[in-house]
Amino acid sequence: MARALSNESVIYAASFTNPSHVVKSTDTGDSWTNVGMVPDLIYCLVIDPSNADIIYAGCSSRVYKSTNGGVAWNSHPVSGYNIYDLVIHPSQPLVVRAAGAVKIGIYYYLACFSSTDGGVTWISRQLVTNKKTCGYCIAIDPANPQILYVGGSVMDSLKSPLVFWSTDGGTSFNDVSSGFTPCSTACAIAIHPTNPGIVYFTTDTGIYRSTDSGNTWINVSAYRHAYSLATSPDEPNLVTAGADTTVYISTDAGLSWSGSGPYLYGSEIRNVAISQTESVDICAGNNTGFFKTTDCGLSWLGSNNGMNVTVAHNFAVSRQSPSTIYMEVNDVGEFKTSDQGASWTMLPDFLSCGMICGFAVHNADPDTVYALEGAG
Repeated sequence: MARALSNESVIYAASFTNPSHVVKSTDTGDSWTNVGMVPDLIYCLVIDPSNADIIYAGCSSRVYKSTNGGVAWNSHPVSGYNIYDLVIHPSQPLVVRAAGAVKIGIYYYLACFSSTDGGVTWISRQLVTNKKTCGYCIAIDPANPQILYVGGSVMDSLKSPLVFWSTDGGTSFNDVSSGFTPCSTACAIAIHPTNPGIVYFTTDTGIYRSTDSGNTWINVSAYRHAYSLATSPDEPNLVTAGADTTVYISTDAGLSWSGSGPYLYGSEIRNVAISQTESVDICAGNNTGFFKTTDCGLSWLGSNNGMNVTVAHNFAVSRQSPSTIYMEVNDVGEFKTSDQGASWTMLPDFLSCGMICGFAVHNADPDTVYALEGAG
């Protein structure tokens, strides 16, 4: 999911499938339209800060670009690279940076990638040479775009987090990877909107904060699996972190954190975005779709009207009552309809392995259903 800076009513989202289906909203997520498809698995989306019709999608070994609001996409090969996160220069929209991995021989190494022609051609800067590593996140200082951070992890049994800092637009980097809990993987990184010395970094074991541009880090929260971060110049000390089942919120520049309010369901909130002018307006995307809040997380509203981006693996129709259908939606859950699909109810989760192999509805009783999964 990505929200346009030039028109915050415009939001794009993509399914985590191959191919990826791209949907667009022009009313802040109240309704969605399927606009296009990318023939690859999308890891990240970013929108040109000055033109809401220009979007980039980072994938394995290539970057896709659309100039017409996601309807058509041009493919730009990035041979031997994996792209996991993208940022665009705030005042030079043809300058695009990426975090990922470059393949040398049979191994991948953490790298920063740069394009100065709108994603058509790329150059790489390998940041680690002696360990198998990968870059997962990148952040650019909007006030001083020469300042970049790239976060990643060592890909061994310990999976140690890594952070690199550049003050010259990615020409050179300093390793500022100290103070992190071992056996953890990098997830997201963000810079304070008005104080560039304050940097936030999340791993799958906690949230970290630095007040000296990453030279030292303090673990400020044990909240796990914070996949995404967002800030807003409207309220500079507000920062949000999208996690497994909630959005964590800090109102004191990351010193303390708390979970947000109810009605946010599903898991893996991979994207969060705060309005740049109304900081109480926050949106989030996870494996079930799109959510938004207009009260800074006190409560959430799911809004997926027209968002058809997932996969139904299995379903079964009742012989006794054909209007009753059971269905599993990939990475979301199990659903039931009693009105031939006009409306659906999500069923209580009972899975232990995560996927249904098949349903069987009792011949005489549509309310009795059997489900087979990998664990039994």
